[in-house]
Amino acid sequence: MKFVIVVSAALASVAAASKEMLQRAKCGPLQFRCDSSKRVWYLCNDSGEWEFGDRCAPGTSCMIDKLGFPHCLPKHKAVEDGQDEI
Repeated sequence: MKFVIVVSAALASVAAASKEMLQRAKCGPLQFRCDSSKRVWYLCNDSGEWEFGDRCAPGTSCMIDKLGFPHCLPKHKAVEDGQDEI
């Protein structure tokens, strides 16, 4: 019986933590984000949840500009002194 009570309490705390994590994942209107791989960007839908926006083409990576909008920009290579950046 003690085992059942302990397991029930543990499951309840996990459920509460999961709900809290989902609430933190909510977003606001006109919000965008890049995923951790910098290959995909997401937008906030009308329900305040993240949804797939688009995938960046090979050789590009997701960046959020100063206004908060996503762009897939070419990945930069290191430039030696005296060379122009592209």
